[in-house]
Amino acid sequence: MRKESPLNDSPYTYLFHIDGQYDGAIDGLTGQLLEVRSYPAGLDGPTLTREETEEKVKDHVEKIYGSNVTYDLVPLGGNASKESNDYKLYSFKIIPNYNGYPLYTPLEQDTVMTVNARTGEIDTFRHNQDVPSYKDIKCRTLT
Repeated sequence: MRKESPLNDSPYTYLFHIDGQYDGAIDGLTGQLLEVRSYPAGLDGPTLTREETEEKVKDHVEKIYGSNVTYDLVPLGGNASKESNDYKLYSFKIIPNYNGYPLYTPLEQDTVMTVNARTGEIDTFRHNQDVPSYKDIKCRTLT
C-alpha cells in the first residue's frame, strides 16, 4: 500500500493505492474508510444469487465497521459495468439504524456498496461521511 498526498479534497483525507487491487480514501482523523474502487476481475463464470451476494456484502460491512454494527441493507438491483457487458454488478444501500430507527442524513448522501456479481468482491464503496459512527448498529435486510 502506498500513501498518496494528503493535499486533496480535505486536509484530513488520505488517498491510498494498493497495486493492482484497490484505490480509495481514508479519514485521517477517525481512520474511517471513506471510499474504495477496485480493479475489474472475475469477468466469467456464474453469477451469485441475491442471497449469496447479500451474505458477501454483510461480511464486507463487518470487516469495515466491526461486528457490532446495526444497519438496514437495501438491494438496489443489478447492473452492468461500462467497461464490459460481462462485468455484472449488484448494488446495496447501507442505512445505519439506532434502536430500530434508520439514521437518515441531509441530502441523502447514501453509503453504497457495489459488488462484483460473480465473485462477491467489492467493486466500489462510498461511506456517508455525515454518519460519524456505526459502532452500535445491527443488520436487517429490507425487501
